[in-house]
Formats: sequence, structure tokens, C-alpha cells
Amino acid sequence: VFSFFAIVTSFLGVCLGCVDFLKELMYGADAEQTPGGQLTAISIALLPCLAVAIASPTIFYPALEFSGTFRLILFGIFPALMVWVGRSQGRTQWMPGGFLLLATVIATAS
Repeated sequence: VFSFFAIVTSFLGVCLGCVDFLKELMYGADAEQTPGGQLTAISIALLPCLAVAIASPTIFYPALEFSGTFRLILFGIFPALMVWVGRSQGRTQWMPGGFLLLATVIATAS
């Protein structure tokens, strides 16, 4: 039960955010007054995902593995590398820790 509601609430949050973004992107500030704007935005947000899920139902686990690797690089390795480069160029003197700590963070993340 918990996992079902975790997936549903995550999906609803992402879906509502995408729909609002698409409405503003397509119609601008008057997105609420546009007839059919909500349905068009929902269709653009959900139909491609539905088509991929129907065309390849086993793609979820490979996509999940790819996204995990991508997040590891994006949120684990890149920030430490940015601090490393900033320190070597003398731009981030206020960051605590040393190069040994950054090397440990990068090694642990990878």
C-alpha cells in the first residue's frame, strides 16, 4: 500500500508540474482562460509516456538504472569536481575541507 501511494503521489506532483509548465509555455499568462488548454497540456504531458509504456513495457528497469547513474554523476561527482576546480583556480576559498576530502567524496560517489 505504501509503495503504491508513493508512486501515485510522485506521479501526480510531476504530472501537475508538467501540465502547468506546458500551459504557460503554450498560452502564456492567459492559460486559465483558454478553452481546451488544460486538455491539450495534459495530452502533451501524458501521451508520449503512455506510448513508450505501451510500446516497450520492460523499459522501466533499464531507464531506472540509467537515471540512477545519471543522478550519481550529476549530484555526486559534478559538485565535488566544481569545488575542486574552483579551489585550484583560487575562487572558492570559503569552502570547508581540503583536497583529500574532495577526493574522498568523488571516490565514494563513483
